[in-house]
Amino acid sequence: MELPQIKLRHDFFRYLKTGESKSPRLTPLQTRATHAVNDARRAHTTQYRHRIVAMEFDIPLALTDLETAPAREGALFPKDVQDVSSMRDVEANELVERLTYDLCDNDATCIMEQEIFDRAYVCVRDFHRLSVVARIRLCDALCSNLSVLSSAAHTMLAAGAGADGADAVASHREALKCYSTLVYHLAKGAEADAANAGAAPPTEDPKSGKGKKGSKKTAPLAEWKWDEQRERVLHVMSGVLDVDLWNLFRPRQPPEGFLTMFTSLACAAMESQTALRSKVTKAAAFDMLGACALKWGQLENVTTSLLHLLNKHEHLPGPIAECAAAAADRHENARLAASLLREVSLF
Repeated sequence: MELPQIKLRHDFFRYLKTGESKSPRLTPLQTRATHAVNDARRAHTTQYRHRIVAMEFDIPLALTDLETAPAREGALFPKDVQDVSSMRDVEANELVERLTYDLCDNDATCIMEQEIFDRAYVCVRDFHRLSVVARIRLCDALCSNLSVLSSAAHTMLAAGAGADGADAVASHREALKCYSTLVYHLAKGAEADAANAGAAPPTEDPKSGKGKKGSKKTAPLAEWKWDEQRERVLHVMSGVLDVDLWNLFRPRQPPEGFLTMFTSLACAAMESQTALRSKVTKAAAFDMLGACALKWGQLENVTTSLLHLLNKHEHLPGPIAECAAAAADRHENARLAASLLREVSLF
């Protein structure tokens, strides 16, 4: 009789852990134990959300503005500000590894936890100091959690938030603001690095000369390619604007500073001819500009930004016209196109 008891006990605990069982019928003891485990999990999740919902995130003009302690209580700001530039590569990689583990192992709203936010802040602030592998891991972790959070917020608002609706909406709203800010400033820094790298003259190998072969360079294990990472970043950021922001931020409107990040990010992609060669990047940029202008009340700001680009870059008349047409098709609203035509006629 020992073997059947051991087998039953093994199946029972496997069921509690994974939800899998060879037999769909449970004994009363198994049923009570399963309910107890589920109740404990729900209580833990509720306590976790209540713990972080008290924190709010203020969108800064510059990322380093967050280091100034806010005048009001309850606002999240970095307290343990480490200097990544003074770290060895091993130490910086360990910092990013701890951060990515925490982001992947916890609820997406965990970014509002002080310790996790502190690490995320310094990694994004000193992004250019990180190794290639650390950059890739950080960008992937932030984009993955932002995508998950956007989907969760969209589903929650579409289905109704339930009994703990106010707390759940608040936690998702503040975390969404935080992730969007971090990803935006990461992208802004990466765009600046890419522009500087493109403007810098190529360096010559002093050992190589006419008639001589230069020493062979070992291929790196990983390579940071912003053109590829930009596709992921813009695609994820455009997904944020698919969330019902009116209900997420009610009774107030979505903050202009929040929406300006998306307009700025899309315009930065429009400035790059290389970025516009990517169908994914171009579609995401068009989606963000169209949504901000026609869905979230930023028509005037988007029009001004596009006109500024039109005056600055010769390659943009066609893409801007294409953007206005795409926005009119998607939102069944030609106000962006009309606004652009009206302003251009005044030149």
